Amino acid sequence: MMLLNSSRTTVNRIGSIISKTTFIRLNSSESRPLPPVQTPESLNILGNTYKTDEWTNATPTILSLTDRKLHKQPNHPLGILRNLIETKFEGMGYTYYNDFEPVVSTHENFDILGFPEDHPGRSKTDTYYINQSTLLRTHTSAHEAECFKTCKTPGYFITADVYRRDAIDRTHYPAFHQIEGARTWSRNEHGNNIVEVIRADLEALPKPNIVVENPSPVFHVDNPKQDNMSEVETELIAAHLKRTIEILVEDIFNRAKEVAIAAGSTDPDLHAPLKARWIEAYFPWTSPSWEIEVWWKGEWLEMCGCGIVKQNVLQNAGITDRIGWAFGIGLERTAMLLFGIPDIRLFWSQDERFLNQFEAGKINNFKPYSKYPGTVRDVAFWLPHVEKDGDLLHENDLTEMVRSIAGDLVENVSLHDEFVHPKTGKKSQCYRINYQSMDRSLTNSEINEYQDQVRQQLSEKYNVELLPRVFSSSLSQTRSIRPSLNTFNWSSTSTTVSQSRAGHQWAPRFKNVRKQHKGRVPVRTGGSLKGSAVSMGEYGLRLKSDGARLAAIQLKEADNTIMRIIRPIAGPKLFRMVHCNIAVAKKGNETRMGKGKGAFDFWACRVPTGKIVFELGGPNLHERVAREAFRLASDKLPGVYEIVKRGDLPKIGFQQVAAPVKRNFIEEQMKTPSNKKLANIIKSKDPEILKYKK
Repeated sequence: MMLLNSSRTTVNRIGSIISKTTFIRLNSSESRPLPPVQTPESLNILGNTYKTDEWTNATPTILSLTDRKLHKQPNHPLGILRNLIETKFEGMGYTYYNDFEPVVSTHENFDILGFPEDHPGRSKTDTYYINQSTLLRTHTSAHEAECFKTCKTPGYFITADVYRRDAIDRTHYPAFHQIEGARTWSRNEHGNNIVEVIRADLEALPKPNIVVENPSPVFHVDNPKQDNMSEVETELIAAHLKRTIEILVEDIFNRAKEVAIAAGSTDPDLHAPLKARWIEAYFPWTSPSWEIEVWWKGEWLEMCGCGIVKQNVLQNAGITDRIGWAFGIGLERTAMLLFGIPDIRLFWSQDERFLNQFEAGKINNFKPYSKYPGTVRDVAFWLPHVEKDGDLLHENDLTEMVRSIAGDLVENVSLHDEFVHPKTGKKSQCYRINYQSMDRSLTNSEINEYQDQVRQQLSEKYNVELLPRVFSSSLSQTRSIRPSLNTFNWSSTSTTVSQSRAGHQWAPRFKNVRKQHKGRVPVRTGGSLKGSAVSMGEYGLRLKSDGARLAAIQLKEADNTIMRIIRPIAGPKLFRMVHCNIAVAKKGNETRMGKGKGAFDFWACRVPTGKIVFELGGPNLHERVAREAFRLASDKLPGVYEIVKRGDLPKIGFQQVAAPVKRNFIEEQMKTPSNKKLANIIKSKDPEILKYKK
């Protein structure tokens, strides 16, 4: 693909690709040079000085948040929610810790909790490092060992701010808050009566008025109990943990119902008993592990992860006689639900129009005060060739760079498109950046200046080959020319569609495919073993529920989620076991064009029950990493999925069957022939018969 130059021919060619009626103009403004980004020799954080090294990636923007402590402000939504939770469990034997500082050691954050060395959470793309041995905590569990060691009550709650390099959108922010709870029982203190003590504590808990789906059994091979605990102990501790969280969930959502009803909502679920379900999960420091999901406004919402604390975590804290459970909840996600706050960035706002809406001890619905429009910018570039597997530029690196330039004006950064040149093998990426302010209108000149800085830092820091920008008067926004622009040629009388090039790896390269209508489509429920067992890798993600039609955009989101987990690890490979070959179009009655003449909508594929969608394999792939990647990916796809390993039995529909035995039908016929002619042929070769023939 030729890059853009100043020739009239090239510009006209690009203009014809995008639109024949859109005015095109190359943006020729030169960006102002930025001072070189240098890491200081030391960082001062909350009064303490830390030396920096090649691991340092914590930015001034992030470090400026470490002293905000929103969870300790009584009139802030996070402070109100924390107080609500602590009040609910007052008098039940818990100590509350709210003053832990955010800087911890890698030993406290990872090692003591049993994180493997190759866990993606340890990578610089996921974690803010002060130096190689010090970081900003990524979870409140970094203080688990200290609390287990010093806590004088059976249980405790930790509330604190945590930091992760993550994607930017309305529900994700690099700094957020968690509340963690834990409870243990001492074998030395209770001796042989520990089972009776746990059972008594369980019976003392109030029974919540919610409808709960609970998987049975409590533990099994894929979600095992620990060797140091009996089956009865495991079942009782699991029941105590789940009852505790159900009490918390009931209280939060009943308050959310009251707020929603007061705001005028007519959702019939608000007057029905609350529904929740337990889902098996995996965490490095608990086993068995679960997550709870709550049915709210027509969908299942994931609330928290939990499990029985692994013995090695307690032993690392110097505790050998205790057993117990732990859980963690994200405060922002819960507060957004409880107070009706639409954007996570608002929690960090210092605007009085936001802060003055809330008062300690009261739950009320947030009243939006900003209706300022946002604006979109794209940046596209060719990635340089790298020696190691994976890309030189990680999605979180670009996200962090954009955030450091534009701050909280960045609403969302997402990988919009990828393209691999079929001849050269070069890879290009296009990122879409949404800018929006909560407090004022943004100007084009202001955002273009930010975009110039983004492009300049991309070029200088990552050595990418930037693609020129094009200004479109019809879109009122600057975009980058992509080498993978899609051109569809739909005929108003034909049922086929032609596509010149794929926009991303999940958009097919078929020149002619039949259009299919939207809506519920028949998908086979099974009948074949094909594609139901792991064949390419070591682990697979298999559809467990009814057959479904998966859209290309859904598969792309799941794909990106898996790659985000495995990309920092050298060796693992992702195998994509389905491909989109259906061009889904709107029905005629939606467009008033007649049956079969609707406009193209999206690419999709049909996946039957028992079909494997993704497989993971390759060296250095830990089972825990594969399970975590598939767990997160399944959240992006419709349907219920299960994780299978190489050697697991295949499926026919919903029925798991034994592996087929290979049979040699010719040999079987030779032994017991049913055909008279074949029997005579075999008999004629008998040695006794051959004697007479001679």
